[in-house]
Amino acid sequence: MNITAGNIGKLAGDFETAKGRVTGVAGENPFGAMDTSDGISSALGSFTSGMQAELAAAARLMTATSEALRDAAKVTAETDEAARDSLTVHNPDDMRA
Repeated sequence: MNITAGNIGKLAGDFETAKGRVTGVAGENPFGAMDTSDGISSALGSFTSGMQAELAAAARLMTATSEALRDAAKVTAETDEAARDSLTVHNPDDMRA
């Protein structure tokens, strides 16, 4: 579970990196001259903001999932440790007699 939690934690970082790469209009347009009306600019700005918000939300979910898995692994280990002291293991051959 800890390995999976680590991998999911890395995904959170990947989402944050992707969020930073969604920048909208920056630099020279690779498609040449385009209409720069307010409608196009507004639509692109809305798309950029929406994508950044979605990627940020995904990063938060991955972080929470990673933390939940780490907590579950910790509880499982604690339970195993507690059971080790109070559990008696019998030899199956002794029980067949």
